[in-house]
Amino acid sequence: MKLKGFFKTSVVVLIVSLLSAGVYMLYFYTIGVPKTQARTYYNKAIADIDAGERNKAIEELQTALTYWHEGYIQDKLNEIQ
Repeated sequence: MKLKGFFKTSVVVLIVSLLSAGVYMLYFYTIGVPKTQARTYYNKAIADIDAGERNKAIEELQTALTYWHEGYIQDKLNEIQ
């Protein structure tokens, strides 16, 4: 009897674990990665601005906006255009 309860609990734990992992991966690929890419291109644009490469910075900011539209990125793009 105890063995049956153990297996039933194990199956429930496995299902909940797989569901949790699935939700995390969905978040990771739909929000986490694009936002990280946008921030990376934003940081590159800031470095380009500091180096005096305005046109390259504009390209980097436009690329950042294709990954995730953030207000601070759009503001910086409007500022340097």
